[in-house]
Amino acid sequence: MDVTKLTLTETLDALKRKDFSEEELNNAYLDSINTLNSKLNIFLEVKKNTRGIPAAIKDVIITRGIKTTAGSKILSNFIPPYNATVMDRLSEQNISVIGKTNCDEFAKLQVDLPVVQLRPLLLISVYLLLVLIQVVQYVNLRRFAEWWV
Repeated sequence: MDVTKLTLTETLDALKRKDFSEEELNNAYLDSINTLNSKLNIFLEVKKNTRGIPAAIKDVIITRGIKTTAGSKILSNFIPPYNATVMDRLSEQNISVIGKTNCDEFAKLQVDLPVVQLRPLLLISVYLLLVLIQVVQYVNLRRFAEWWV
């Protein structure tokens, strides 16, 4: 069984049944990372000795003791002394960082499409935003009406 192909729920169930250990799970992911990373350049840093359920974390999320660059040369040597809240919450659930993954600088989306191709996307986005605003206003109006009555 290739444990790297399991969903999170399947992995948790298999760990409860003791189909494999956390160490075997982490080793399987490390082997997969070592095989694919040289071609794909996904991971910037990989932790060898992890416990718990392995998770790849984007390089923009602050992780105590692990270099966090946000894809920027300015932060090339930044090792944070604290965790982002999401990291603390993941840790509470026995999920550990197996590595930090690559991203655009400060996770900015860099689009190389000409403005002509972006215009329809912008119009759709604005339309959806207007629809969302109307939905929120409607829900708030209904809540007010229910409160008033």
